[in-house]
Amino acid sequence: MSLPVYFVQPPSLPPPPGKCALCGWFAAQDGTLTAPPEPESADCLVFDDRKSLPQQFEPLLKALLTAREEIKAQYIILDFERQPSPISLSFVKRLSGLCPVAAPEVYCNACDAEPLLCYCPATETFDAFRQRIPRINAWLELRPVDELISYPLPGVQPSDATPGFFSDVLQCHYKAQSSCDGPCLHLYDTQESLLHRAQILVPQLKAVIGLRNELNDFAISGSIQDISV
Repeated sequence: MSLPVYFVQPPSLPPPPGKCALCGWFAAQDGTLTAPPEPESADCLVFDDRKSLPQQFEPLLKALLTAREEIKAQYIILDFERQPSPISLSFVKRLSGLCPVAAPEVYCNACDAEPLLCYCPATETFDAFRQRIPRINAWLELRPVDELISYPLPGVQPSDATPGFFSDVLQCHYKAQSSCDGPCLHLYDTQESLLHRAQILVPQLKAVIGLRNELNDFAISGSIQDISV
């Protein structure tokens, strides 16, 4: 069994190998659609919320659907990082009723958008994350773990030489480390742990999406076009 992997790509760079999720679309200050100049065709169009959505969003919605048709994208991916509002929730519900959409899971209640999830071991265990994944149509944001957690470590004086360990509970590596705020735990991935975690999730997922530069750093995007078990 294998999953398609979509690489998020800025419009200024050459298309990535495999499936492309092209970004550069967002709402302008006046509520119209801002688009990258002369965008190439792509498998997905990525629309972000760096600017607030207008109250009257129907013209924006129409322009976004036209842009999707012009680049022949199958999906619109919503890269929304703001807290949901009545306007943004209505926007996602309306858009997902008109074309295939993937969005952060908080936007996916009572609409047709497919949930886009990202694992964060600083806030939950891997098993808890797996239990949250719907049985169908779930997308995974493949993001390497790299987090520092303040944690009381009495009697421990971590240094750069402190060894790292793999956690079965978190499905990533960890090590004691010093920071400006004192001792902490560093949660991090290797190429092997990143892929292994994704492979465990394959039966529960519809697709995977990740930033091309992050996956390049892990030597993933250059040659691997799908993740399989």
